Amino acid sequence: SELFGHVRGAFTGAHADRPGLLRAAGVGTVFLDEIDKAPGSFQGALLHVLDRAEVRPVGGHEAFRVQARMVFATNVPLPRLRAEGALLPDLFYRIAALAIHVPPLRDRREDLDLLLARALRDWAEDPAGAVVVSPEARRLLRAHDWPGNVRELFGVVRAAALLRAGGQTIEATDLQRAAEATSLEAHLQRTDGPADLSTKLRELERDEILLALRVEAGNQTRAARRLGLSRRGLNKKIHRHELLDELRTEGLAR
Repeated sequence: SELFGHVRGAFTGAHADRPGLLRAAGVGTVFLDEIDKAPGSFQGALLHVLDRAEVRPVGGHEAFRVQARMVFATNVPLPRLRAEGALLPDLFYRIAALAIHVPPLRDRREDLDLLLARALRDWAEDPAGAVVVSPEARRLLRAHDWPGNVRELFGVVRAAALLRAGGQTIEATDLQRAAEATSLEAHLQRTDGPADLSTKLRELERDEILLALRVEAGNQTRAARRLGLSRRGLNKKIHRHELLDELRTEGLAR
């Protein structure tokens, strides 16, 4: 009823005709998230819309032309959905022709600054104020793996912006308060090491080396250039910080 619309009297409470979102979108875009959760009967109805570019309202007999572009999303690869029977084969072939893979946030850490700016703009306590993230807090965010992807990042930043101690800056302590019940909390607990400067500098160097290697997909030559080191110097630091096992686990050892 929401997507296809209904006619008056189609069911209890249908007091008037409704066009449905597919028709109401006009020549715009309809975005359907988690398409893998849709039951087979619903997928079949969508397939009809995609094949014939028309929709028939619930309880109606007349079909109406649909001009909107339809975009689907899922966090499971489409071939796997088809193999597991979660996606009708015909619908798979219809929507897999143009598939855009968006890597998880841990694999595109270079996007973090852009996403932080968006999160701060959307969820600052005072929309007129310019909320910023301190260098230490930004370092903690960069080193986190973000299993919850962008939603987790936005939720933590929103909470930290609301809970910040004062001023327009989100500090590491604000992240600590905002991280309860999220995977970031465990990450922050691991970073709460000894307070001496030499230890913190070693931790910072280790995090920056890991970040550079992740950004450069394990290419040590490019990572060394990003860090301002020679390839040999970077290799020595990798061994000094005992990073080889972690790099192998992440598929970054080259």
